[in-house]
Amino acid sequence: MKARRINSIIGMIALFILGIVAVIPLFSIIFDVFTRGFSAVAKLGGLPEFLTALPPSPFDEKGGIGPLLAGTLFMTFLGALAASPLDSPWGYT
Repeated sequence: MKARRINSIIGMIALFILGIVAVIPLFSIIFDVFTRGFSAVAKLGGLPEFLTALPPSPFDEKGGIGPLLAGTLFMTFLGALAASPLDSPWGYT
């Protein structure tokens, strides 16, 4: 009975350590994307400009994702609207 408990503790410690090791590269990538992304957005005129401006033409240095963001939100709304008759959001039928 005691050996089973020791094996359980060793297994939990090993899984915890392996989980930490697996998450380190993920956080490294996220940190890298944010640090490089913030500097790139700052060059484009700041976050409000980036979120609302038109995409850049091939010869422009500044641009944004305004229409792309609006299209994504619109398609998400349409998908939610199309799925709403199938079930209520509270789970009642």
